[in-house]
Amino acid sequence: KGAFTSAETDKRGLLELVHGGTLFLDELGDLSTVFQPKFLRVMEERVFRRVGGVRDIVVDVRYVAATNHDLEDMVERGTFREDLYFRFKVMEVYVPPLRDHLEDLPILVDHFIAKINGELGKDIAGPDETFLQIGQSYSWPGNVRELRNMIERLLILTQDGLLRGEDLPPDLRLAHLSPALSRSTSEDLKRIERHHILKVLKQHGGNKSEAAKALKIARSTLQEKLKRYQID
Repeated sequence: KGAFTSAETDKRGLLELVHGGTLFLDELGDLSTVFQPKFLRVMEERVFRRVGGVRDIVVDVRYVAATNHDLEDMVERGTFREDLYFRFKVMEVYVPPLRDHLEDLPILVDHFIAKINGELGKDIAGPDETFLQIGQSYSWPGNVRELRNMIERLLILTQDGLLRGEDLPPDLRLAHLSPALSRSTSEDLKRIERHHILKVLKQHGGNKSEAAKALKIARSTLQEKLKRYQID
């Protein structure tokens, strides 16, 4: 109270609220270099002060953190404090990237379809075989989060109750054809697809519904491709 304008009452922060429990810190590697020494003091001395406070508050907290950064490399580069790094490095749990356990992809896809179906009020049956084959040929740089976001996007767009491999983005389909193909080949594929869409649209006088039928894709999928390729 009184620490700054409009601070009319005391407010308990996360450290106070979690006293006697566990505080989970997501993306620890993003912690600023300004805040790192302050947080290290809290961990080691188990005390802190509120903003504008005049007395120390003692807390007993267990800390759990996650990161997708290489903290050892950050320590070497001077962007993460070594003492804070070793303070956290008590027990490590390594979660492998999705590309290292692609045999789990069908299970993950089924899980996300069921979860997102409930959130969106849909009743999508599942993916076709081509969808799974293409998915298991892709490296998934964004890991499980990328997979979930892609499934959610396709569930919103699909109209026939099935996730089809042909509706996946070009980079995924290209990876299925040959993992060794270069980025330039990927760009060539995109140019070919854009040209083909323009050609079909012209054949049908700009009618998107008819063009989508000719392309054998949902109209919503065509809309997404038009946006992606900046076709007015």
